[in-house]
Amino acid sequence: MAVSDDGGRSFKRLNDGVYILAPDPLGDGYGVGQPGVAQGPDGLFYMIYTDAPGNGIQDTMGIIRSAEAAFPPASIQTVAKIPATALRGYSADLAFDDASGEFLVIANSSAAPMGPASDRRSTLTLSALDATWSVASQTTLTLQTGWTFGEGVALLKDGRGHLLRQTLDNELYFVVAGSTWELAAFTDLWAPWVAGDLKYAVIKAPW
Repeated sequence: MAVSDDGGRSFKRLNDGVYILAPDPLGDGYGVGQPGVAQGPDGLFYMIYTDAPGNGIQDTMGIIRSAEAAFPPASIQTVAKIPATALRGYSADLAFDDASGEFLVIANSSAAPMGPASDRRSTLTLSALDATWSVASQTTLTLQTGWTFGEGVALLKDGRGHLLRQTLDNELYFVVAGSTWELAAFTDLWAPWVAGDLKYAVIKAPW
C-alpha cells in the first residue's frame, strides 16, 4: 500500500513497505493483485482482489475488510472468497451503490485479454452482491467498441468508492475505464493486454 500527497505524482509506501497480501499457498499461478476498494455503509473499507495461486487450485476473488483505508496487516479480516467463475472474469473492481444499497463488482469477461487480439468488442459482467457476498443478480454487457478492454477495468467512483451514476436524457449510465488490448505485437509494457490506451465506456445502466 502507498499514499500520495501530491495528486499521484509521487507515492510513499505504508506498512514499512511490507505487502499486505500474498498467495496462499504460493504456487505457479498469477498470484494476487488487481485490488479495488470501496467503503461500506458500516464505515469499514472493503477490498476485492484476484487470487490465482496456480497448482490446480481454484482461482477466486478475495474480499477483505479493515477499519483503516491503509489496510494495516493486523487490522485485516477475511470476508469472502468468491470463485472467479461466479463473477465471469478477472480484473475486477468493487463499488458500493448508494441507490440500491449493494456492493457491485465489474469484471472483464472479454475473450481477448488472454487470447489473440481479434475480437474487437468489450464484454463486461456487472454483479450485485448480497449480504452473504453471493451473487444476487448479474448482467453481461457486450459493447461494440472497436477495441477490447484489457487489464485493470474500473468503475467511476467517488473518493469513498461509491458508484457515480450519470444521467443523460433522463436515462441512467455508469462509466468503466481500463487499459485496452489493441497492440498485439507490442509487449514493452510486459503484456499486450496492458499496452493499449486507457479508454472509457459510458454504459446504459441495466437497472
